[in-house]
Amino acid sequence: MTLRRCGLVRSQRGAKGGYLLAREPCQITLLEVLACLEGTKNLAAVAQTASPTPENSVLEEVWQEASNSAIAVLQRYTLQDLCEKRSGAPTVEYHVLHLAFNQVERCGLLMM
Repeated sequence: MTLRRCGLVRSQRGAKGGYLLAREPCQITLLEVLACLEGTKNLAAVAQTASPTPENSVLEEVWQEASNSAIAVLQRYTLQDLCEKRSGAPTVEYHVLHLAFNQVERCGLLMM
């Protein structure tokens, strides 16, 4: 799924057009972005083994705990937080996020 279809960005035509955030950066969590790009099934995936043994059950429990912790961290951080960490100072200006999305897209980490 694309960020636009998930309602995270919107397109704007014209000379100053491109992709813009559809909501305030403080309202978009990293979990939302990742769930949009990777799908919710991939986020909650637990390593399923072919044979249910006590050892495998323990590993599945640990994997589930690690997955839950990762989801909690991604839910806690927003795009605003990333901008603040990057610049060292709070900012909510959309053009900063627009530049950040463009850089991520150029690196091949984000596909629109």
